[in-house]
Amino acid sequence: MKENKSSQKTWFIAPKTLIYLSRGILGLVFPISVLARLFYPQIVAAANFPDEAQAWLNTMTATGYLQTLLYATEFLTGIAILAGVFVPLALTALAPIIFNIALFHFFLDSRPERLLLVLLIATAYLILAYHHRAAFEPLFNRVEPTRFPLIKGFSLCFGIQIMMSLVFIVAGAAKLIIPEQLNVGNLLIDGMKATGYLYTLLGITEVIAGLALLSDRKYSIPVLEKAIVVTIAWTLPDII
Repeated sequence: MKENKSSQKTWFIAPKTLIYLSRGILGLVFPISVLARLFYPQIVAAANFPDEAQAWLNTMTATGYLQTLLYATEFLTGIAILAGVFVPLALTALAPIIFNIALFHFFLDSRPERLLLVLLIATAYLILAYHHRAAFEPLFNRVEPTRFPLIKGFSLCFGIQIMMSLVFIVAGAAKLIIPEQLNVGNLLIDGMKATGYLYTLLGITEVIAGLALLSDRKYSIPVLEKAIVVTIAWTLPDII
């Protein structure tokens, strides 16, 4: 019997090759970018960023920790992806960073060559995320939390969940409704507001995280942990 070749999929690039290319892009771009910024700061100086973009980069440096944290995250996750070690974990840590890189260039530095680089990085990320999609499925499962009863019909876990959900919702709503009245004079917060998008994004994320926690008692405590991590991670936009 002749093999029905018409039923076979034809790939322009073999899927396995595509995975290796994506790993190479993310695994090289981030570590090399970090090393270049650390040892050749004149590269950043020569980039001629718009004033708004440069102001946010200066704010991250002025915090004394944010730039260092970001560099360490980018370097370690890039090396992990390149080596093929803890790739799903590295992709999880990179997700908010890449998302904010895209927003940074869309709002503050939309030069075509920058946007093309962002598109390349985002495409490589999505290919790897899809390849490792099975590792992310548990993040979206609803499981019954371990309960430590305080009173009949109530549990410690559920109490923490309700408390944190209300904190997120109230804090996020305040950022969206009265941003000009919050944290005036705070270096980091003022810098986020000056970007024109980051402070609003933080507020939206907090409200969504709070509503997710409040919506169903079957959400587990790991959801709370993810909400906190994601909310903090929104404050880490960077450049390539």
